[in-house]
Amino acid sequence: MNPCRCDLAVLGAGCFATLLVQRLRGLGWNGRVVLVDRRLRFDQAQRWCWWRHRNDPPANVDGITREWSRYVFRTGNGRWQSRELRHWSYVHVDARRFFAAAHAAWQADEGIDLRPGVTAAGAIRRPDGRWSVSTSAGELDAAMVVDCRSLARQLPRQEFAPGDGWWQSFAGRVLPEAAVPLDERTFCLMDLDAGTRAALGFGYLLGLGDGDTLVEYTMFDSGPVDRRRLNLALDDYLQRLGHGSGSARVLDEEHGWLPMTAGSGPAPSASAGIDGPLRAGLAGGAARPASGYAFGRMMRQASVLARALTGGEDPAPALARAHHAWIDRLDGVFLRTLGCRPELARPSFARLLEGLTGDQLASFMAERPGPATLARVLCVLPKRPFLQGAWRQWRRRNEIAPAEVELATMRRAPS
Repeated sequence: MNPCRCDLAVLGAGCFATLLVQRLRGLGWNGRVVLVDRRLRFDQAQRWCWWRHRNDPPANVDGITREWSRYVFRTGNGRWQSRELRHWSYVHVDARRFFAAAHAAWQADEGIDLRPGVTAAGAIRRPDGRWSVSTSAGELDAAMVVDCRSLARQLPRQEFAPGDGWWQSFAGRVLPEAAVPLDERTFCLMDLDAGTRAALGFGYLLGLGDGDTLVEYTMFDSGPVDRRRLNLALDDYLQRLGHGSGSARVLDEEHGWLPMTAGSGPAPSASAGIDGPLRAGLAGGAARPASGYAFGRMMRQASVLARALTGGEDPAPALARAHHAWIDRLDGVFLRTLGCRPELARPSFARLLEGLTGDQLASFMAERPGPATLARVLCVLPKRPFLQGAWRQWRRRNEIAPAEVELATMRRAPS
């Protein structure tokens, strides 16, 4: 069988891949795209959120169902506090609607070929510059390959050494009633909870409309939390909110795991090396290390990469420009400090929640803080432990760098 020839092969057809194809078509690029994904269906319960400034251009994203302009939180003292978002909003995307709209548009586009239930074994660049991609449904012959499969699924779910990172584990249920009274423009960002044995546990609540509420419980720990323990923690949290664990009718459920470490995903500039195709999306560092927020980064990466591909630019350097390396370094200090001193996790998050205005927190989470906001963030965090964490981070980078340089030299050396 002859290989299927295409202009772009995309490994993984999830959130980032969908955004990338939409951006390419929006720029008028009409090349042939083949997307392969091991999933047979795209109707799993998933909800993505990001922070949007009111002056940002329209997002052009299908599946947006809600926007909020105020959040509430508790820091362990039982008292609810609120913050207004004057220049920002918190935006919710329903993944089912997002994929349904995209796939409907692709069915009408003969140049887009989505292949569900197909796995990719690898991609090799040939001497002529094109790529041979081996898949379970045959070989692809592609001018360009982008690998955006989640590294979280490829990593072994084992504990991080102290200071190397955390796992974010979460479980959520959609209930047909409000667990906490929330008006149309208010959501619960963090309900810090002292009842868990993890480094940090907190509730997260979104009113989805028509009286439905997503109640999610998240745990940060050195290792991934198994699903049974997650559900028990969620049951306990619901009971403390006034819901019996078995008394509420469940409309939907979701759960997941995410590695939180500055080394969990390769930087885009390093992910297009001689050994494989360009990595982007979650595989290219789209999830922010200290929070797990990824949708905003994915939109930025997709726009930059689409412009590079349509403009004939080298995509790897272009993708690197969409990546705020200083944010990852700052997050690395944060994670290293809390990994070595997990008892500081709860008070550190509490200080951020209580010490920042709504707009300051939103701009920081969106990776767009001004100097005053950044100074405020550094002010509210405990000084000595984070200075020690910065020193450990600097020392670690300088220990690893020579080995990386030596490896790169060996790769470039003639055989």
